[in-house]
Amino acid sequence: MKSSSDFLYYVPIFSDLPEETIEQISQVGVKKSFKKDTIILMEEDESGALFIIVKGKVKVTITSNDGREVILNILSESDIFGEMALLDGLTRSATVTSL
Repeated sequence: MKSSSDFLYYVPIFSDLPEETIEQISQVGVKKSFKKDTIILMEEDESGALFIIVKGKVKVTITSNDGREVILNILSESDIFGEMALLDGLTRSATVTSL
């Protein structure tokens, strides 16, 4: 097992999948890099993408009723985000920004 998809084995939702399935997943994925403080997705946006962090960290935030940023979580390597909108078909529930 030495390929560009090796990191997928460390993602909890993929860890029990067969090697062939992980390779198929890696073929449809697109690797992107983001500079610090780049908004990757915005609360209320429509999208059907799932993101997997290969390297680095992101912060997950929402905007409070009084307009303040509320940090919900800090995610790092092998964490995923964007899965809720992918599964429920609704808009994004939070903003995700690269750290």
